Order: sequence, then C-alpha cells, then structure tokens
Amino acid sequence: MPVIAYATSLALKDLTRDDQTTVEPLRERGVEVRPAVWNDHDVDWAAFDAVIIRSPWDYHRHGEEFLEWLTTLDRVGVPVHNPTDVLRWNLDKRYLRWVEERGGSVVPTEWVEQGATVNVAEVLERRGWKNAVLKPTISAGASDTWVTSLARAEDDAAKIAPILKRCGLMIQPYLAEIATEGELSMLFYGGKYSHAVRKRPALGDFRVQTDYGGTVEPANPGPAVLSEAQRIVELRGEQLLYARVDGVVVGEEFQLMELELLEPQLFFPYHPHAAARWAEAVVAVLR
Repeated sequence: MPVIAYATSLALKDLTRDDQTTVEPLRERGVEVRPAVWNDHDVDWAAFDAVIIRSPWDYHRHGEEFLEWLTTLDRVGVPVHNPTDVLRWNLDKRYLRWVEERGGSVVPTEWVEQGATVNVAEVLERRGWKNAVLKPTISAGASDTWVTSLARAEDDAAKIAPILKRCGLMIQPYLAEIATEGELSMLFYGGKYSHAVRKRPALGDFRVQTDYGGTVEPANPGPAVLSEAQRIVELRGEQLLYARVDGVVVGEEFQLMELELLEPQLFFPYHPHAAARWAEAVVAVLR
C-alpha cells in the first residue's frame, strides 16, 4: 500500500476538516494518508511514496525556511505534488503577470517591487480608482491586506514600509462585484474541472475567508467562465494534481484574482463526488 504524506502545519497537525474527508476514499483505493508537519525536522520525507502539499498555512511567515524545505524534498527525491518548481513559481503572486502576458484576464494590478517606494494616492488618481485593495505579493489568508482610498492613502505608508522590506506589493481596484456577486473558486483535480464554490464577504467587509465571517456556497459558473478557467490552468503545461482558479466576473468578463497551486483549500465537502475525484487524481499521479 503506497503511503503518502499530506504536508501540513503544526496548528493543523491532524489536517483540515476538508482534507480529512479524503482519507477514507484514498484508503479504499489502496493509499494510506499520513499527516506530516512541513517544518518538523524529525519527519523522514524519504519514507513516503509521495508528498502532497495541503495545509502548511504558516509558510508565508517562514519564507526562507519553506524554500529550504522544498530543496530538501528535491534532494531526497520524493515525488511532490504539485511539483516543487510549480510551488516556487506560485509562492509569489507576481506569477499573475506571467499569466496576463500569456493572455489570461487578470484583475488590473499596480505592481510595486520589493525595496521600492510608492505613492498610493498617485496610483489611485492615475488609475482612476476610487478605492483599492493593497496586499503583499507573498501572503496567505488575506494577511496584511486592506482597502484604501484617496482620503486614507497618506496613512498607508506605515503599513506599506515593512511589507516592501520583505516582498513586493500589489494594488488593485476594489471590485464591488466581490460583495454583490461573490468570488468564484473553481476546483481542478488532475487538470479536470470538478466543481466550484462562491465565496462572499461578511456585510461591511471585503475579505471572503471564513476566518473573517465570509460564507461559502456551491456555484455553477457558466461555460465561458469555465472555459477561461480551464485555459488558465493549462497555461503551466504540467500535469497538476490540483489547481484552484479564483476570480470575479466583472460585466461579462472573468478576471483572475489568484491561480492557487501551492496550498489552497479544495472545498471537497461542497460536491458529493469531489473527494472521490480527488482520490482518483492522486492514484493517477502515483502510477
């Protein structure tokens, strides 16, 4: 029986509830799952038949250590899913520029490089944005992310400075559709579309994460949206075990917010066949 590691964090050493739902479908297919904390130095990664990155949700606070861990996985030769080169590429949200250069429809973004300075008010005036969202290019769970405006832009400097010491900064227009229509997350296992969810922020907030009061419900994106999401997934050219395409429909156009290939929540409980589809995709990469 193949034994695979679900790489997780200490705070989630027993896995997320979502990931727990996939343990039995994999066991039924002859695969044993064991949780393994990514920065636990006692873990023998070479002992596993594969490592699947699932919930190391503290990685953005330990950037150098996380990259060193990926190098360790490469050195021991254990198969990793998604592959470590994909993980490194996806770690910094500057990958969105790569997607846009290849024809993907991405939310308009002002990019500020690490170590640079920025006048947020000037950006908003030049772009014609009344309100904007600021966030680091390396982050997770909406950490260090906030909404600003021309009236508040001068107060942003104190929060921006420490971000630009460690990574880049993204400035994007605040999209009212996030509150009115919700953010779509489309789930792909083994490169094949499985299902979708719609995430909505709590009243008066902009963050869709449940940690901030956001809600999640099943969704049925239209054919044009699904086609664009599939095209974005296929841009990488690799056989990805998992991908989550996050975005919002503005007018009639789907605009990508994130292509999650590193450690996304995969929303297994929101479709009756999702856990089984996942298990089949895992078995396929183990062959």
